[in-house]
Amino acid sequence: MSTFPPSAQPPESPPVQGGLASRPDPGSRTAAKIAWVLVAVLMGVLVAGNQIPGCQRGKTTVVEKALEEKEAPTHKEIEPPDPADKGTLTAKLTAAWNQISPMKSDADAALDTLPTATDEDRIRTAIIAADISGPKAALQRLEALIDKPDLNPALAEDAATLRTAYEGPGRVTDADDVARLVKHHGWFGKLAATHGLDASDPQRKELFAFLPRLVGAFVLLGLIVVVGAVGGITALIILLIRTSQGQVRPVFTPPSPGGSVYLETLPFFVAGFLLLHLVLERVPAAWGLPPWAPLAAQWALIVLPLYPVLFRGVSWAQFRQDVGLHSGRGFWREVGSGLFAYLALLPVLAVAMGLTLVLIVLKALVEHALTGAESPAPSNPIAEVIAGATPGVMIALFLLATLWAPLVEETMFRGCIFRHLRSRMPMLLAAGVSALLFGLMHSYGLILLGPVITLGFGFALMREWRGSMIASMVVHGLHNGIVLTLAFLVLGALKG
Repeated sequence: MSTFPPSAQPPESPPVQGGLASRPDPGSRTAAKIAWVLVAVLMGVLVAGNQIPGCQRGKTTVVEKALEEKEAPTHKEIEPPDPADKGTLTAKLTAAWNQISPMKSDADAALDTLPTATDEDRIRTAIIAADISGPKAALQRLEALIDKPDLNPALAEDAATLRTAYEGPGRVTDADDVARLVKHHGWFGKLAATHGLDASDPQRKELFAFLPRLVGAFVLLGLIVVVGAVGGITALIILLIRTSQGQVRPVFTPPSPGGSVYLETLPFFVAGFLLLHLVLERVPAAWGLPPWAPLAAQWALIVLPLYPVLFRGVSWAQFRQDVGLHSGRGFWREVGSGLFAYLALLPVLAVAMGLTLVLIVLKALVEHALTGAESPAPSNPIAEVIAGATPGVMIALFLLATLWAPLVEETMFRGCIFRHLRSRMPMLLAAGVSALLFGLMHSYGLILLGPVITLGFGFALMREWRGSMIASMVVHGLHNGIVLTLAFLVLGALKG
């Protein structure tokens, strides 16, 4: 299908001031309707795979886990926890925070976040409880466990040893008991043997050798939060004042309604994403590929946003102009505008994160009131990948987050989809719909999508303001890079 010539709007020239719609993009209303149906079906499959228990890639449901425990023989050998296991990392972080935080009143609340799905988890949580809240708190947890008629004899022996210790000297002192606890529970066994010792004691000091690195990561996080808070509030106030005075004017020019070519790109992208991950669930294990291979393979999706050029006859020059792959009013000016807009977005992002935490707490309270059971914390697949990441996986993930995501996701959602939506919707609605689609592509639980959607909304407003996607691409990569670096530092310290 033909397009109007690239010379109509030179790709490197500043975009025309917004306000008047240009001619429609290639395509038709019928093609747009078909594309929306395909998007709805494919996104439904993707969301179901991400959100419905039993469909999540590589995850075991609560029911399956309970059945596995029921069918497992009670005399099975006790395996020490993986140092990169989510429960182990959470427990170490809780114990470490108790060492360095002046606020001890939240100790019991912190204990409630620890895993208790298995008997091994319950014993390890009891050990943490002794270290944080004292032996009495541990004994309360151990008594409920010891009374279980089907408790593994090895775990029953461990629980009895711990009960004797917490009723008496406060820590396990017998060398054979210590060796057995360490064999069964790893770091937790060592913690039980050092409870009550001074922080300067060599054994205790060795156990918390990761603390300096963890403190360093928290200090860096604190500096980022302070700079982000001060800079963000200042930038937001300036932006609101300049907007109210008419000094901030969007330069994006939406096309007229009728086209479909850029919407048609989305079902191809979602289908490619689904197919890739469906294959990657099976191929690496079967072929013995390295663990970073599935992440590296995601780079193959970089060609899918080019669907208008590859299959619909849109010239490369016109594609660049349409989706914002141009220098706008100058590369460095666009970068500076993006950084300023990102700072202004941070307070809004903080509110979204706060609301997410409130929703998580309310959900846990409601589920506890209805079922009496503790609600498990929502999982973050990226955090789980980082927790067990090898150096190769860390590099592959960092490249995806800081290069692939800004290039591919911005071209797809702020370039193609936002452009199509703006031909039919006002700015805020188009930004919201594109941000929702962007959020649903991520494999987080629905309750965790608020901050992601907020970022997508902010990136869409940057595209409207600047016309060029340089601003949103730069800050997308910057944001992901900061978050991943902090996660690597914290989890790396805890695994050390």
